[in-house]
Amino acid sequence: MRHEPMAMTLSLAICVGLIGLFAVGPMRTTAQLPDAIGPTVIPFYSGNLSVDHFMHYWGTRKEPGMPPVTPEVVAQLKRISCFAMCDYPSWSLLEPEPGKWDFSLFKENAARLREAGIRYVPFCWLHFTPRWFLDRPEFVPYRCLEHGEALTQLSLWAPATRRIYDEYYRRLAAEMGSEIAFIRLAMPSEYGEVGYPVGMTNWLVPQKHVHPGFWCGDPEARKAFRAWAIKRHGTLARVNAAWATQFDTREAIAYPPLDTSAAREPANVGPRRRWLDFMDWYQDSWDEFIVWSAATVKKHFPGFGLPQSGRDLRERKEIIFSLGYGGETACYGNDQGRHVKAMKACGGSAQTPGDIGYFATRRVSTACLFFGVPYYTEPPGDVNRNREVRRIWMDACNGSQVYFDYPQNMDRARDIFARCKRHLNAQRSLTDVALVIASTTQWLHPEWGFPPYLMGLAESMRGLTDYEVVDERMAAEGALTRLGTRVAVLSDAEYMQSSALAALETWVRGGGVLVVANGAPIRDVTGSDAIWKRIAPPMAPETALGSDDMWPHISRRVGKGAVAYLPGPPNRQPDHARAIVAIRDHLAQLLPGSAPPGPRVDVGDTGLLVGIFKDRVLLYNGSDKPTRGAVKLVGGGWGKTVGRPDAMAVEADVAPHAIGEIELRSR
Repeated sequence: MRHEPMAMTLSLAICVGLIGLFAVGPMRTTAQLPDAIGPTVIPFYSGNLSVDHFMHYWGTRKEPGMPPVTPEVVAQLKRISCFAMCDYPSWSLLEPEPGKWDFSLFKENAARLREAGIRYVPFCWLHFTPRWFLDRPEFVPYRCLEHGEALTQLSLWAPATRRIYDEYYRRLAAEMGSEIAFIRLAMPSEYGEVGYPVGMTNWLVPQKHVHPGFWCGDPEARKAFRAWAIKRHGTLARVNAAWATQFDTREAIAYPPLDTSAAREPANVGPRRRWLDFMDWYQDSWDEFIVWSAATVKKHFPGFGLPQSGRDLRERKEIIFSLGYGGETACYGNDQGRHVKAMKACGGSAQTPGDIGYFATRRVSTACLFFGVPYYTEPPGDVNRNREVRRIWMDACNGSQVYFDYPQNMDRARDIFARCKRHLNAQRSLTDVALVIASTTQWLHPEWGFPPYLMGLAESMRGLTDYEVVDERMAAEGALTRLGTRVAVLSDAEYMQSSALAALETWVRGGGVLVVANGAPIRDVTGSDAIWKRIAPPMAPETALGSDDMWPHISRRVGKGAVAYLPGPPNRQPDHARAIVAIRDHLAQLLPGSAPPGPRVDVGDTGLLVGIFKDRVLLYNGSDKPTRGAVKLVGGGWGKTVGRPDAMAVEADVAPHAIGEIELRSR
């Protein structure tokens, strides 16, 4: 086995703390790979057993499925240090004829894994029903609200859905309960992830009409919405008063128009409330099902679900939910902070894509941190070696407690994992900056995936500082205080719930600094900007943004804290990002008598991305060229909130697609 040498150009007088810089280059031959990844700090596991059998059933694979657990599969799982393997015992395969259940394929898989010392995990797809069920009167599929067309997926609101889940898990417990390490609880949609259909699984089960849109056109969904509206407001008269509607009967209650432009006008309070109520129902339907389904599993699998003793997943019988999509477009129904809170309520854990942008991963990991839900990741598909390094770095920063990957991805990157695995230790990078999603505004723009200006701002900021991602509901529950946020950044904000605005004001008056970019004034749902006026600084001239004395021009003291407004036309995210970091680094000047900001690493123009941990700093070079340049450790808290470096400046040389490390000594 031969490793490419890692070039280091370090000034030994000041850089003895920079260690462990390594190169992760393209794989040339399998001879370069170690025999195995070896023991890992956090659990590694893999999946995709029996998917070819599922595809053969639905005609998307011509050849019958082969025995999934072969000696070659076992040997590969051993090489990549996976303690468990995920199987897909779908309802389609288990009950091919009415009343005739057959677990033999999956029992054989579990037995072969057990013999090899590998644990068995089911991920149970129930939303793709057996073909014979499609003709049953009780089959109620998702139906497109825009076109009225149906899918071959069982609707979340169908009465049969809950009956089927209960029967399925009862039979699974009776047939295979002793074999199961933990359960991935699939939802009735797409890959079993929380969220409505968008067409991702057409390659598995062909469907004539599927696209991103609102899939609540079936009669049971409409019935559920009417009941929800009455429950929220109490009476039909109160529904009409809140929405500025004139429904004659409860049965007449209908969804709002899908065009939200009128609802965004400040004077149109009724249409705005009606749309936001629809969004709450569309999102909350998942939360209700998350809690119900977890209770159903626990009924048949006593002792499953958190809290449990044990250091990691290898010692627990967890119930894991999957979050997907990588964005929060309104029609997806995946307000991830809201759903993570529901997982906390039922003792679940969250598994979410890891090979996507930093903002999207941090969005989920911050919610998991705040609500106390274990955070695990998986890739959206095939991952090459360079992307594997990026994912490892992001998972390290996000404090992933479990690493799921597909066998081929891990097998061809065994050398990378052997060198990087120690960074995957469930610790999480630290920051005192947070980006705030104005969720109310986001839902009023159903075309957004995430707030667009905030996304660009996040990309510009990540090269300067780490951040948390806090949504409006989390802010209202005190997330900024509990996460230790000193500077919060808000953009794309036209409307917010009054509770969130009030929480922001309270946090600012207690000593926080709120920076508002590309958004003002900010109104509550009634259209009032009273709270904004109490805290907003005056509009500043655009020239103030780059001036040395910009602080008095763009900020306003509010209690012990301050609010800053960054002016300028659209597409100024890089300028705004630099101004936000300057504000953060000069908190002592902006707020005389306040504590200094926490640690930050200034990487200059190297392009490196940084994660600061209690015992180390990780430097990631995602480019195709070596990155050389000065790295300075700035801010306060070194040796207090985190360890102490041997030096406050280094000259680093980080190879392409590599992770470097600065060791921090004990505090």
